[in-house]
Amino acid sequence: MHQNEVYYVHLYSISSTYRVKINKISIKNKKFKITYKPSFAILDTASTDTYFPNNIYENIINSFNVYCSEIDNCLADTIIDANDSRYCFKISKKISFKKFINSLPTILIHMGHGNEKVFYWLPKDYLIERFNKEDNGKTYVYHCLGFSGKK
Repeated sequence: MHQNEVYYVHLYSISSTYRVKINKISIKNKKFKITYKPSFAILDTASTDTYFPNNIYENIINSFNVYCSEIDNCLADTIIDANDSRYCFKISKKISFKKFINSLPTILIHMGHGNEKVFYWLPKDYLIERFNKEDNGKTYVYHCLGFSGKK
């Protein structure tokens, strides 16, 4: 059940999809304006993955790299998934999942016309769980960003 405040954002255009204007995205104190045109997002409530234009995705990943380079942030090894080049994290058995997820940044998506609203995209909502086998045959769990870039 949804427990947070409900925000309304004006639709960017009327078509067969619901689109909202994206003004900027920020991670921690690093903000970057959306220079890709058109600067809108298509909302698909039935989708697991989010796809960004490559330049936006690269900005997000660069911001993640800066954030994760700081002490006590992203308490896991960063790996790139061989299947789809997705940015992932392999958690050490010494770190609890709660501690790991609390070490990741919240992504802020600023959207709307005039009366801008901010969507707080929490790590628990943007991570997807995956499984892989090590060379010794043991299966391990890792967590990947639930978004990628598209050209």
